[in-house]
Amino acid sequence: MKKSFKDMSFLQTFLVIAGIFLVIVILIEFLYGLTQMSFEEALAGLSNTKYLIRKLVGSVIYALIMTFYFKRKRKKTA
Repeated sequence: MKKSFKDMSFLQTFLVIAGIFLVIVILIEFLYGLTQMSFEEALAGLSNTKYLIRKLVGSVIYALIMTFYFKRKRKKTA
């Protein structure tokens, strides 16, 4: 595995950032949901299709922004 986002291609950087962001956001919301409801209700909320699509779209937007940031940073150092 490459050590830095600067060493990865555009697509690799995009996929890694989107995946990390998606996992972190879902985990935080699941753990927060456990403080207000039971485990079964929290799992049922995660299986909602609209919920997952919203989180996926959010992670794609975040990943695009961060990938362009790293691409710009790569150009400045090159």
